[in-house]
Amino acid sequence: MEISAIPEIQSVGTSQLGAVGLPQSPCPEGNKTEVARVVTRSAAAERMRLHRERKKNGMRCVMIELRETEIEALIQKQLLKPEI
Repeated sequence: MEISAIPEIQSVGTSQLGAVGLPQSPCPEGNKTEVARVVTRSAAAERMRLHRERKKNGMRCVMIELRETEIEALIQKQLLKPEI
């Protein structure tokens, strides 16, 4: 996330701050206000999101042990991409 994406709360007066301390802007639907939010995910939440996405797509993560010769054979058969 770029730093420029984070709202500048320090330069906003307290009368313009919402209940959570973030700047508010008028909403075009009447007297409602829209609160700016910055969403950040922890590393664990991101891992779980990716896990669920893979599961939804029918993919599974497995760890297997292979000898170097087995890896080379898989690359030669074009079943595995060589490392760059």
